[in-house]
Amino acid sequence: MKFVFIKSLLLTLLITTQSAFATRYNVSNLVQDAESIFDYREDAIDLGEFKKLVINENVEVAIAYERLFQAQQQIYQARAAYFPYGVGSITAMYFTSAFSYLILAELITSLPSKIFAVQKQKHLRTAQAFTVEVVKANIKNQTALIYYSFLKQEALLKLAKIELDLLKSNLEGKREEVEFGLATQTDVNNAELSYLVVKDAYLKYQSFFNTAKKSLNTLIGRDFESKPIILQPVGEFVDYSNIGMDIDQMENVAINRSNELKAADWMIRASISNRRSVKWSILSFSGIGFGYGSRVRFSNSQVIESRLRKELIENNIQNSVYTSYTTLENFIGIFKENFALYQTTRNIAVGDIEEFDAGQNVLSKVIRSGRLLLGDLREMVRTHYDVLIKKDDLERLVLGTVESQVYKATSAELKVERNKRNITLEVMAMNELVDIESVKYSFDRNIFKEQVISNSGSNFRLSLRTRLNNTQVVGTAIVTMTNGEVIVKEFDIK
Repeated sequence: MKFVFIKSLLLTLLITTQSAFATRYNVSNLVQDAESIFDYREDAIDLGEFKKLVINENVEVAIAYERLFQAQQQIYQARAAYFPYGVGSITAMYFTSAFSYLILAELITSLPSKIFAVQKQKHLRTAQAFTVEVVKANIKNQTALIYYSFLKQEALLKLAKIELDLLKSNLEGKREEVEFGLATQTDVNNAELSYLVVKDAYLKYQSFFNTAKKSLNTLIGRDFESKPIILQPVGEFVDYSNIGMDIDQMENVAINRSNELKAADWMIRASISNRRSVKWSILSFSGIGFGYGSRVRFSNSQVIESRLRKELIENNIQNSVYTSYTTLENFIGIFKENFALYQTTRNIAVGDIEEFDAGQNVLSKVIRSGRLLLGDLREMVRTHYDVLIKKDDLERLVLGTVESQVYKATSAELKVERNKRNITLEVMAMNELVDIESVKYSFDRNIFKEQVISNSGSNFRLSLRTRLNNTQVVGTAIVTMTNGEVIVKEFDIK
């Protein structure tokens, strides 16, 4: 009985001592510090702004693609420099789940690269324009992957730093417990080992992260050694209610908006034009010969091939939408489970912290529950940003948000005016829900240079002046909408 009284007295003294002097890390702020990873930052940029820095009307697609490739290589190099033999078991426990291999996505399907000898080269040019839009969409999607991956890694590093502070406090607390006879030197050694192991993992991953994050400078065309930009954490969580469209709507919208399918359509037109030109080539000297029949058969097979390819693209789009949709739903389900588990652990940790602040609990118990809280929050953070990545993957296919239940096909009107030698072209959106982002005017026979207009205030007006009053101007206006959809308007001005 006397021993129990003495032990209780020592425990009371320890609690008083720890409450008074355990200010190495203020455990009272643990929950607030941990959840600050979602706080809004005044000087940060969100994903939409970041995508515009990566690719816009002033950045050529080839340059944006090359920057993306270089940025990914820099991430690989940083990872190889700091983890040449793998990340190790401890580091993997904290960070591997958060690391994504940032590999360039292939197109949904590859488009035919064969250049047909067609009478109307504008078919090929228009198909190429749609292919460029496909590449743009892929670059934006990969940009989102990098953006969310860095936010995820940054959040995990902050949580690891808090846990490191807890382990340091735990080590000092164990040393105090030894003085009161409530712990052994073995307990101190184990606490020190835990602290040093996590510290080693944290410092290595921090070095990797700080180096890899400089790749964002490459991605937006800045000097690699410049101060990295600050990314805006996402504090809003995606739920099932955020998906407004059902799977059938998504498939229909994806097919209707698909630039891959539009490119395939124009390749069919190009192959048909080629077939016609081959059939009529017998009228020219170049068409006479024993090879004429084989050339006709080959041109027919090109038409069939282009049509079959379009069917393949459409099937692949439907399958990709279904796969992406179900994957997103699964990740949302995992996140909800992790979120519920974190809320339970959070309540326990808050109770332990309140008891510690009231002088009714020891530091070691608070640290145990605090580490459980950080571990569950890590899992929640991982799946939170994974959900956002999967949502962007799906919206890449749909070329727009999946949150709205309303879908209305986009349309645009091309207005042409001619006053003798002066010609004016304007384009206006006909759907109030979607605006025009830019209009690219291209011309047959290179009568004028290709021009891109991004000034919506002037209805994307282009003014031309021909050499003669009756000079024929033929070409296309390729209209890119803010949702990623592309509309082609042909014009023939006489």
